[in-house]
Amino acid sequence: MKTANNTFGVIFYLRKYKATNDGKAPIYARITVNGSRIDLSVKRSIEQDNWNANKGMARGSREEIVKLNKYLEQYRSGIVESYQELLLQKKLITAELVKDKFTGEDQAEFTLCKLMEYHNSDQGQILEPGTIKNYYTKQKYIKEFIKERFKTSDKYLSELSYKFITDFEYFLRNRTPEKGQKALNNNGLMKHIERFFKMVNLAVRDIEFSLICDLNYISE
Repeated sequence: MKTANNTFGVIFYLRKYKATNDGKAPIYARITVNGSRIDLSVKRSIEQDNWNANKGMARGSREEIVKLNKYLEQYRSGIVESYQELLLQKKLITAELVKDKFTGEDQAEFTLCKLMEYHNSDQGQILEPGTIKNYYTKQKYIKEFIKERFKTSDKYLSELSYKFITDFEYFLRNRTPEKGQKALNNNGLMKHIERFFKMVNLAVRDIEFSLICDLNYISE
């Protein structure tokens, strides 16, 4: 397959040297982009005699063979879809990026705490000292919320949802102020929510992750 300035292909093959005693060998997918390639296991195996190497699919019409070929076709479609999504982002595409997009590893490394650190570092020289101080306060509140609500220290961006926002708002409304602090009024609370969405917009622009979140929330 050739698209724009890229060449792209997906094939399936057997790793025969990993065959088991019963003659079954694991099936692997090979993703190739502009000559670079990467392999990944499809978590399926087959008797070597039932494999058509030229077509990259199982040979035969038995029910289990038909099911396997259907699974492989769906697997291929998922890889192609991941490649097409990367094309829309207009970035340099590699076989490894396609694999990471398909397996979800492209988002796994991005967490909310990393995003907050990235934002404050990126915007620290741009925003006024008082403004960036407010972002650090928001960061503190979010960490407190995650620890109290989820019993963990961080959350993957892919785990964020509309409910996360509403639960965070509830947390802020009911948070006990520290000694010397005043309780948040409604305006202050909504400012923290607004800062959260500004941070999210930075991630959408610079990190490009998929956030399942209603971005109209703060205007409601």
